[in-house]
Amino acid sequence: MSADVRHELRQYPLLMQQLLIARGITSAADAEVFLRPDYERDIHDPFLLDGMDVATARIKEAIDKQETIAIYHDYDMDGIPGAVVLHDCFKNLGHTQIVLYVPHRNRDGFGLHKAALDTLHKDGVTLIITVDCGITGVAEVAYANKLGIDVIITDHHLPAGDAELPDALAIINPNKGTCGYPNKDLCGAGVAWQLARALGAGNEKWMLDMVGAATLSDMVRLTGENRALTHFGLKVLRKSNRHGLVALCKKTGIAQSYLSEEDLTFMIAPRINAASRMDNPELARDILLADTPEAAHKGAEALEHLNNSRKGTVAGMLRDAHRRLADRGELSPVIVIGDPEWLPGLAGLVANTLSEELDRPVFVYGGASEDPSVLKGSCRGNGAIDVVRLMDAVADVWREYGGHTHSGGFGIDKEHIHTLEDVLSKHVLDASIETAAETDRTDLELTLDSVNWDTYRQIEQFGPFGVGNPKPVILLQQVIPKTITNFGKEKNHLKLSFDAVEAIGFFMTREQFSLEDNTALTLLAHMEQSFFRGKPELRLRIVDIVS
Repeated sequence: MSADVRHELRQYPLLMQQLLIARGITSAADAEVFLRPDYERDIHDPFLLDGMDVATARIKEAIDKQETIAIYHDYDMDGIPGAVVLHDCFKNLGHTQIVLYVPHRNRDGFGLHKAALDTLHKDGVTLIITVDCGITGVAEVAYANKLGIDVIITDHHLPAGDAELPDALAIINPNKGTCGYPNKDLCGAGVAWQLARALGAGNEKWMLDMVGAATLSDMVRLTGENRALTHFGLKVLRKSNRHGLVALCKKTGIAQSYLSEEDLTFMIAPRINAASRMDNPELARDILLADTPEAAHKGAEALEHLNNSRKGTVAGMLRDAHRRLADRGELSPVIVIGDPEWLPGLAGLVANTLSEELDRPVFVYGGASEDPSVLKGSCRGNGAIDVVRLMDAVADVWREYGGHTHSGGFGIDKEHIHTLEDVLSKHVLDASIETAAETDRTDLELTLDSVNWDTYRQIEQFGPFGVGNPKPVILLQQVIPKTITNFGKEKNHLKLSFDAVEAIGFFMTREQFSLEDNTALTLLAHMEQSFFRGKPELRLRIVDIVS
């Protein structure tokens, strides 16, 4: 650390200085912006989004004329919260002529569909507002225009390569080529929220529970505006009286007033997403819109059942995938695997697990029930390969595709699936797709004595944590646990007990690391607070045991 940087950051403790520098923050002014999110300063004007003026004028006209407006939204933990935001917006504006429509993940797949447009036309819809989808729906928007339905697209997905954009009345997407909006990482619910702000929704800050939840769940970068949206979103989530959130927190044992990023991404979001993965996306939306505690409780019970079913099905798919991969021998730089009998809605979960295990992009497919000749699936990157740009490189292969840097979805004819792995791998091997440099896993080296509440409160100021702002990894060298135990119903979790703190590793065991009693080890861990016993408790979350 240079003398100039030390002088700039002198108001912060040494530990915080180290974490600031690790994030490329070397001035007092930048540190102030990062550590103290500010609503007025960090949230951008919604009218910086190209098309916002046209969209708001058309929507206000529809409200004045009492037209029927459809909110056509994606089925995941971005599209569903975004739809809830717009639903609340129209409710506040006093417009009740609203139709909510969500395609089914396994039956319909992602995006706009002509059959859905026919249904909405019969229902008297004259204006469709998409949420978290639509940017690739060129043919579908043209069909809607033919039916006399205006379409306003709100989306954040990357347009497919150099393809033309839909001929919509307005396209509100920070990633549209002509859009100068400063935050290209705004999630779908965030775009919908900016539309609600532009319309004068009234209680925009209370809608940040949905925006914060979607921003965390959709794996967009938590920097700049997104950091502020998540920061304030978590504050609202902890206070929200939204019946569905309260019911989900109770069902999962989350202390709502202390709800964390992990609670959201590992407990709440999987249950919301389970609804669409198991082909009932309306259930997840309806629980977030529930107007009584009783309806919310019933919905939470149903979601729990679906989530348990989802776990069992995914476990079976993973077993099958592991068996097939073991038979392959040496693996390609890109993995393509699947089965027409697999549910496409679960492909992303399998792809995510395999990508983490194998450290390479993974494309997983299942059958598309409406057309046996088409396969649909999801892909996940390993942090080094931009999967959308990878798909762009072979754009002529796909029926449809899209997504973000780290994840995407696709449709493909069966005839192309057998050569897909070779084609994708060739582009990675030829360095056609940019890769990211590897980074050191360790942020701080501490002693066990330094694992205390004062240290935690310093680290906590760097949250919310997620993509672009990972939770700091602490290195503890040559520490000796007092006890080493496997715990849980299946004894598949690990606990290391030290004098003043415990270290927990979920889905880790002492056998996995060949741990012996009274032997020093080197630990990589996060520091966190737990409410497992009903009160705040400091603990370590094991990342790895390296010796």
